[in-house]
Amino acid sequence: MPMELLEDGWLRQPDPEQIGTRCMPGIPREEPTALIRKFANFSTYAYQDKLNYAGYKNIPVSYLFCERDQVLPPSLQQEGIDTVEKVSGNKVHVTRIQGDHCPNWTSEAEVLNWIVDMSHRSTV
Repeated sequence: MPMELLEDGWLRQPDPEQIGTRCMPGIPREEPTALIRKFANFSTYAYQDKLNYAGYKNIPVSYLFCERDQVLPPSLQQEGIDTVEKVSGNKVHVTRIQGDHCPNWTSEAEVLNWIVDMSHRSTV
């Protein structure tokens, strides 16, 4: 999804309706569009800077895998999981849901259950 580079170096979503439809395809178009309009701009540094500390090498990692994500498709999500496992030498605990890119809005119960499950798994 194209993002617009602003003069100050920040990125923004130029078409909230299109982005909303891709991020949250299962709900009426007006709702995701209104939510996307509230999004803050994105820092270009988050996309360009090198990682300073790879915490995933030292702590257990859990991942909420959203099967219907059109922004980060399943193949890309799996690639990230595989990379973390390879680099860290540790298994990633993966929970799969039939969620989209914004499960905190569209799959609230599943997200809540995932958080509770992670809290039970925590050894910290």
